[in-house]
Amino acid sequence: MAKTKTIKVLIIEDNPIDAKVLQKTLEHEQSISFSFTFEEQYLNGLSRLSIESYDLLFLDLIMSDSIGLDMIDRLKMINGKVPIIVYTSFDDPLLEKEALVKGAKGYLVKGKATHEEILNLVKQSLGSIS
Repeated sequence: MAKTKTIKVLIIEDNPIDAKVLQKTLEHEQSISFSFTFEEQYLNGLSRLSIESYDLLFLDLIMSDSIGLDMIDRLKMINGKVPIIVYTSFDDPLLEKEALVKGAKGYLVKGKATHEEILNLVKQSLGSIS
């Protein structure tokens, strides 16, 4: 299957290993080409999103400079069109529900989400912007 346009992904994640695992998972999808930007600080991610356009955003809910669901609100204020997928270690159905209510397209638990779940959610999120 031929790859289409390159999907620009912003990963706001303060653990480089988690960010790399996510990148490698996405790179397994042969039909989609990705380019990645990593920000280890939430505020740097906000700045990056305000000056650059992205097709998809992954957000950890615990960063060294910010914590919690309010981070989704601030990102959506800057760019309400980019799909946000929460990528966190919190395996909490209530938190997941609240994240979705705030506008996240999905909620993935690090170490628990399978490659297939991640790729399916990415495809679903990208479908919402085409």
